[in-house]
Amino acid sequence: MAKQFGYARVSTAEQSLEAQIQTLQEAGVAEIYKDKATGKNTNRAGLQAVKMNESAGGQHVNQITLCLPSTEYHRNGAIL
Repeated sequence: MAKQFGYARVSTAEQSLEAQIQTLQEAGVAEIYKDKATGKNTNRAGLQAVKMNESAGGQHVNQITLCLPSTEYHRNGAIL
């Protein structure tokens, strides 16, 4: 089984990542990257770290299988 990386993001510094992190941990994800930044900016540190994960040998990851656990169903469209 491939190593699983998790990614949790909220839009503002005032929002909490805890529910997303807990959901990822319950799914068995050990390595979780986080961002508190707007979704319109795709140059986020946590997202870039997933793409260039050191565990992947520092090579750019060309294919990522995403599992996006949503903790707030009314926000499902905003995840992507």
